[in-house]
Amino acid sequence: MIRSMFTAINSMYLNQEYLDVVADNLSNVNTPGFKSSFVRFKDQFAQNLSVGGAPSTEIGGINPMQIGLGTNMAAVGKKFTQGPLTSTGNDLDMAISGDGFYIYDSGVTNLYSRDGSLAIDAQGYLVHSSSGYRIQGWMADTLGRINTGSPLEAIQLPIDSTVARATTSAYILGNLNADTTIPVRTSNAILSGTLNASEAPLTTYTTSFNVQDGTGATQLVTMQFTKVDATTWSYAMTSANASGNGTVVFDGTGNFSALNVTNPFVVGTSTITLNMSNLTQPAGVANDIVLGSQNGTAAGYYDVTVGVYDELGVLKSVAIRYTRTTDPNVWTFDVSPTDTSGASIVDVAGNPVDNGTITFNTSGQFVSSSGRISVPGSPGALSPTLVTLDLSGMTMLATANSAALGSQNGLAAGSLMGFTVSANTGEIYGAYSNGDQRLVGQLALAMFVNPSGLLREGGNYYVAGLNSGEARVGAPASGGRGTIASGYVEGSNVDMSREFSNMILAQRGFQASSRIINASDEILQELVNLGR
Repeated sequence: MIRSMFTAINSMYLNQEYLDVVADNLSNVNTPGFKSSFVRFKDQFAQNLSVGGAPSTEIGGINPMQIGLGTNMAAVGKKFTQGPLTSTGNDLDMAISGDGFYIYDSGVTNLYSRDGSLAIDAQGYLVHSSSGYRIQGWMADTLGRINTGSPLEAIQLPIDSTVARATTSAYILGNLNADTTIPVRTSNAILSGTLNASEAPLTTYTTSFNVQDGTGATQLVTMQFTKVDATTWSYAMTSANASGNGTVVFDGTGNFSALNVTNPFVVGTSTITLNMSNLTQPAGVANDIVLGSQNGTAAGYYDVTVGVYDELGVLKSVAIRYTRTTDPNVWTFDVSPTDTSGASIVDVAGNPVDNGTITFNTSGQFVSSSGRISVPGSPGALSPTLVTLDLSGMTMLATANSAALGSQNGLAAGSLMGFTVSANTGEIYGAYSNGDQRLVGQLALAMFVNPSGLLREGGNYYVAGLNSGEARVGAPASGGRGTIASGYVEGSNVDMSREFSNMILAQRGFQASSRIINASDEILQELVNLGR
C-alpha cells in the first residue's frame, strides 16, 4: 500500500511536468521560430518477487514475478519541423525555409536562432529586433565579391553611401545605310594657282588639300614650296601621312614649263600622280595654290553620339564617326572631327590604333568588330575610361541611317535608397537612386548534426550543447542548408490540437494517480479500523 502511494505520487509529479511542457508549447504558439517540445516516459525499475525458472525435461519453466515501481521521464525533446511562413511586408524580416539557424553575436558567444526578425541600428548594423544582437555573415569586398570561407562578421549596411559607376561597355544598335557612298582612292591630283615670281630665294609657301588613301579614307596632306631660283620652286610633302618631293619649273614669262619628280607622291601605301601644269608664276601676285581636282571619291559617313560616365559619375559625350571603306562590307569608326571629349580609339590592350572596324556579311548582318574607345576622365577620376563597344545589334541595309546608342552600363552618382534581399541565397543588395544595385553582404546559416542537442537560452536563442555537434557554417542554399525568404517570418510549429490532446492526457494521468492515493488511503484506514 505504501509502495502504491509512492508510485502514484511520482506519477503525479511527472504528469505535472508533462503539463508544464504542454503549457510552455501553448504559451509560445505565437513566438517566431519557436520549436515545440515533447515528452517521452519510461517505466521505473521493478521489484522482483520471483526470478522464475528455466524449463527442464520433466517440468516447464516459470515466469518471473515483478511489481513495477512506476514511471520516469525518458526525454523532453524538441521538434525541429518547419513552421509556417507568414508575410510581413518588411524586407528585413527573413525566414529560413529548410534546415539551419541564424547566427547572432551576443558579445560573449555565438547564439543560434530560427527567428529572423531583423532591424537596422544607428550604426547601420543588422540586428535582432528584440535584443540588438548583430547577425553574422560576410561583407562584400570593393569588387562586390563574397568569400564564404572567411571568418564571420557583423553585417553593416552603408546607410549614407553614394556611388557612381564608370562606363565599361556600350551597346550600339541600328542601321548603317548600304547606299552610303563607297570611296574611291585618289590616283591623280591636279593643282592650280600661283607662285609669286617676286619672292626672294629660299622663300617658302605651304598649302594643304584632301585626297583619298588606299582605304578610301580622306587624308589631309600638307605640301611646302621653296623658291630655288628665278624660275624654279622645289616642293615636298611635310605631313606625317604623306611623302614625295621634286621641283616645278616655269619659263621666262611665268608659265609652267616642267615638273621634275624626285620621289613620287605617296599617301599611306597609295601613289598619287601630281599634275602641276595649271600653275603659273606671275610677278607681284600672292602665293595661292589649291587642289583643282582629283579623281578620288570621299567616303560617306554617319556620326553616333555615345554617353560615357567616368568613375566619379561625370558624363562625357563622345561623337563616333562610322565611315564607309573601299570594301563594301567593311566600315571603320573613329572619333569624329566634331568631337570635343578628347577620346581616341584603342585596341583590346589599350594601345592607340588608327580606327576601329565593323564587318557585315552579304546580307547586311553583323559579323565582327574591333576597337574600343578611350575617354579622358574628369579631374580626380581614373583616366582614361576604356569602353568596349558591342556592335552586334547593327545592320547594313539599304535604308536610312539609324545607328544609335542602345544602352551603356555607366551610372551617374546616386545615393542609397533602400535594400533588397536576394531570394534563397540571403545576399543583401543596396538599391541606389541611380538604379544601381550593389552587393553588400550575405547572411550565414549554421547547421548541426543533432539540433535536438542544442540548449535553449531564452529570447529565441540556442547555444551548442554537448550532444549537438559543432556548428557547420555556410551560405544559404548550400550543403543542405535552407533558403532565405525575405519579407516573411517563420511561425511557431506548435500543433494546438495535439497540445490540447496532450493536456487531457496529462490531466487524466494526474487524476488517475490521485485516485490510487485515495484508494491506498482507504485501505490504510480499514487496517487502522481493524484494531478498534
